Amino acid sequence: MTTQCLESVRFRLAAGADEAAFRAAAPLVTEWASRQPGFRSRMLVEEGEGWFRDFVLWEDEASASAAAAAFGKAMGGSAFARAIEGASVEMRHLPVVSAA
Repeated sequence: MTTQCLESVRFRLAAGADEAAFRAAAPLVTEWASRQPGFRSRMLVEEGEGWFRDFVLWEDEASASAAAAAFGKAMGGSAFARAIEGASVEMRHLPVVSAA
């Protein structure tokens, strides 16, 4: 049995980042992710004070890891990625125990 994987990425926007461009580019990241093997869903949430958390549900950890490795090359130049303060990024891949 394959265990689904929840990717949790916490980050804050860089000083001077164009937040409007960041928000406008968020759906493009979802479009890219949806074309990756094992993608199930994505949700971007705002924590406040410039902090965000990106949740992506993957079929398994291998799919999550492969997409994470490919993200920089594919989306690194996007307005979404350029707005993120790189040093603030905290990524975790968590096994899903139960889901509705």
